[in-house]
Amino acid sequence: MAGKYKVLIADDEDDIRMIGQAVLMGKGYDVVPAEDGQKAWEAYQEQKNFSVLLTDIDMPRMDGIELVTKIKEDNPNFPIVVFTARDSDTNRELIEKAGVGYFIEKPFENTVLAETIGKALRGEKQE
Repeated sequence: MAGKYKVLIADDEDDIRMIGQAVLMGKGYDVVPAEDGQKAWEAYQEQKNFSVLLTDIDMPRMDGIELVTKIKEDNPNFPIVVFTARDSDTNRELIEKAGVGYFIEKPFENTVLAETIGKALRGEKQE
């Protein structure tokens, strides 16, 4: 089932990108990594065939909020999962206001990552 889905991962931390990519590829997803929001936006515009975005908030060049806003303007129903090391109320409010309903706090458990991506793709509510 997962093999038909393509995940765009945006995070400026190499370890997070590599772990996320390995976990999701292990579950059968196609994964494209990007080291910042600008690279992720460029990949999204060029390929246009992503199933879901997994993004950090705090990144150089273009942060996750701006990336999410641009993608939601292009496709309001596009599923997006946000992970951040700072799970503050302010960040969560900004993220929800941008139209995101899925969150993963870093450091994350591999099973939580895979489950949350699956829920986002199926349109299930996050608990």
